[in-house]
Amino acid sequence: MHDLCRLTVDAGRLDEAEHLANEYEHGIRCARGPNHPDNVIALANRGLIQRLRGNLATARPFYQKAADEARRILGLEHPATRAAEREYTVLLESLDTPKAAAP
Repeated sequence: MHDLCRLTVDAGRLDEAEHLANEYEHGIRCARGPNHPDNVIALANRGLIQRLRGNLATARPFYQKAADEARRILGLEHPATRAAEREYTVLLESLDTPKAAAP
């Protein structure tokens, strides 16, 4: 499900990708529980899709929760935790960047 979601993102089919990302997150939680590392990936996917749509404020809670869950599940030093924190930081910087004034 994750691979199919990423392929639809790469193809620019964001409506389909969003549906798949939601299903993936739900499936991971049901099948593997709340402490499985794939929960981090599922949350990051949902944030990515919102970011690609230009919905940075909507993407923020997904990226924040992905970073929080990575710290909780994987620990502070895990590479996936650092990647999730980096993605969240980049998003926050994008939110703080003022939009260029319209001509």
